[in-house]
Amino acid sequence: MSQKPLIVVSGATGGSVANSLLATRNYRVRELTRNPDSDKAKALASKGAEVFKCNLSIKEDVKNALSGADIAWIVTNFWDP
Repeated sequence: MSQKPLIVVSGATGGSVANSLLATRNYRVRELTRNPDSDKAKALASKGAEVFKCNLSIKEDVKNALSGADIAWIVTNFWDP
């Protein structure tokens, strides 16, 4: 039996995408967060998400977070100074 696809989700702690994906039980979900100790991150972890500390401003963090991913759902709110 092959492994379920891994979907990396940023913006997960504030959105419904991770919850919807977890509910299907068809995917492994890696949730990216700056604060893995937040209540929202812990709630997603309790549903089966892999919590992964990641600062989207740091290239190496993003590279590590996407390692092994089959799909990425990336939601950001960057402002150009």
